[in-house]
Amino acid sequence: MRFGTGSGVTGQCDTPGTEGPYPLMVLIPGGSLSRRGTSSQFSAMSRLYDPLVEAALREGWAVFRYDRHETPPGSRDEAQDIIDAIRAARALPDVDTRRIVLCAHASGTVFLQQAYDRAEEIIGFRALRGVILLSSRANASEAGRMAGHLLVVVGESASADEKLAGENAVRVHRESYPRWNARYLMVPGADVALCDTTTSAWRGWQGLPGSCRFSPEIPRAISELLRAASDATF
Repeated sequence: MRFGTGSGVTGQCDTPGTEGPYPLMVLIPGGSLSRRGTSSQFSAMSRLYDPLVEAALREGWAVFRYDRHETPPGSRDEAQDIIDAIRAARALPDVDTRRIVLCAHASGTVFLQQAYDRAEEIIGFRALRGVILLSSRANASEAGRMAGHLLVVVGESASADEKLAGENAVRVHRESYPRWNARYLMVPGADVALCDTTTSAWRGWQGLPGSCRFSPEIPRAISELLRAASDATF
């Protein structure tokens, strides 16, 4: 489906094989990645997001994901794309708009930070059941005030500043929202984009063989958050 202004953005919604309405996870891509986690710039990035989508579907959640806009970097308001994606996803049939989780990866975490206030206004404070920041680059205080359960994931190769920001975001969130869960996960053997260097023959970004895959820890952590978000009553 196409949504948004101008030439629009391409998105898709995956649903579980059960009867709706379904709680919804909106997946915000990072870097040059498509809605499937594939990159035209880096051939090793292929269907990176599939395990995340599969984890959500197993928990009974629908997943809305979209491609980054087809304009040159810097010429598009990517925060607006997030807002457009949320509006498009909420308008779909069989979506439970009372239970929504936002999941952002890498640079997508920065764009989500920029869009957050508008996103919360559209979704509603009580309906926003959680936020997942993968390879988080978000500001600690901004991430810490995001509503619902919080999961912040960084790789072992992330900078000391990124790790500290993730830890501080969780601390701020726990102080602000003691009823909700907040978890910081540092994934051993993962690089800055959360590519698993231990099991996938991944050797970096310089055209070397191997493919980028997330550690199994990451979809497991997402499943835990979605279960908590599904059960939450506010």
